[in-house]
This record gives sequence, structure tokens and C-alpha cells, in this order.
Amino acid sequence: MADELNKKQRQECLETFHIFDQDRDGIVTTGELGKMLKAMGFIPTVDELEELVSEADPQGDGSLDIKGFMRLFQMFYNDMKTEDQVKSSFRVYDKNGDGYITHSELKFVLQGIGERVSDEEVEDIISRVDKDDDGKINFKEFRALLEK
Repeated sequence: MADELNKKQRQECLETFHIFDQDRDGIVTTGELGKMLKAMGFIPTVDELEELVSEADPQGDGSLDIKGFMRLFQMFYNDMKTEDQVKSSFRVYDKNGDGYITHSELKFVLQGIGERVSDEEVEDIISRVDKDDDGKINFKEFRALLEK
């Protein structure tokens, strides 16, 4: 399934893996996966998390190495194509509901999932996505990011 990801998606998956592998052990645990999904706008139960991991975990040890994470990433990539799911994820970041993800909103969500990010790192993330150079991420830019 990971072969279905294009080069850019594989790179994105690798970067996401490293963000959520919080203890840097080369494994994403069920707990780390739960934080990632919450950041994407999903609130999975423990049973749902365990089921997701088991679907993508060929070793059956309850955690995901990079290959298992890529399988899971591909499953989510396919699921995120629906407009309602994209809107739901966008609302997680757009805390005040004004239609934009601002610097402070993005930083708040990333810190909420345990990511220590500097203002410069947040600005870098925004600048890579912000196509109209207004310093914010609108829904169209967010959707384009997910569709890449």
C-alpha cells in the first residue's frame, strides 16, 4: 500500500512520522498515534486506536515502525479525500472559526499534541502552505495540502 504514495506523500509521511515519534525510538505507539489523530480532528477510542494499529502493524506488537506508519498514512490519505472530513480537520486548527489557520492557532494545536515548536518553525510551516501570502492558511490552501 505504501507504494501507492508518490514521492512527495512519502516525504510528508516521513516528516509526520518523526513529528509523532515523540521519544525518537523509531516507533509510533498507540498513544502517539492518538495524539496525531486528535490533531487531525478525530477523537478515536482506545479500541479504535488498537484496531487501526493492528490493521497497519504486520508484526502485531501494537506499534508502528515507518513501514506500518506509511500503510496507515495511505489509509488516511484515501479517507481524507471527502470534503466533510477535510472541513472537520480544518476546524480543529481554526479555533475561532474565522476561516483561517493563524500562527497562534497552528502553534496552539501543535503544542497541544506535545510538539515543541518555535515561532520560526510555525512560520516556516505556514509559508510552505500559504499560497496567497497573507500569513494565514485558508481552507483552500489546507485542502490543497491534503490533496498533494
